[in-house]
Formats: sequence, C-alpha cells, structure tokens
Amino acid sequence: MSQYTLNGKNPKLSATCGHDRTLRNFFLNVRQDGEVIYSSLSEPRGGLGLDDLETKLQEHDLPMPAALKAQLTLDLHGVNRSNNTGSFSTEVQL
Repeated sequence: MSQYTLNGKNPKLSATCGHDRTLRNFFLNVRQDGEVIYSSLSEPRGGLGLDDLETKLQEHDLPMPAALKAQLTLDLHGVNRSNNTGSFSTEVQL
C-alpha cells in the first residue's frame, strides 16, 4: 500500500491518498483543520479509481500535481513498488 500526503494552497486543507494493492483501488481522506471531511470509505465500492480520485481532490480545491499522478499510476501498475510514501503540494513548481 502506498500513501502520499497532499498539502493545498489553503494550509487548513490536506489529503492523504494512495493505492491499496490488496483491494485494487485508491483511497483518499481529506482533512480540514485536522478533521476528516471526506473519506473514500464512504464510497459504495469502498475505494476509488484514479480518475475518481483526481475528481474528488478537485472537488475539495486540491488539484492533483502531475508528479503525484505519475506515482499513483506506477503504484496501480505495480511497477517495482512497495509501500511508497511521499509528500506533494498543489503549489506550482517552477
């Protein structure tokens, strides 16, 4: 299982997401001021596809950075991955 932290422009918003190899889907928890305001566990399938994950992040004003999407895609396809972690920001990198 991979797990990544995403920090938004708004310092009160953050997300934790990743890929669960066993369940074969992605998970997402969005927090505001430390309180969970969205969890993919509430979804009917208990998880999300990659496009669904990106949509849910956008709905919470947390656009998915290209580098995070690339990492999640590698996790999805199991490309030499094992319990990866990392942090990303929605801030534009120049």
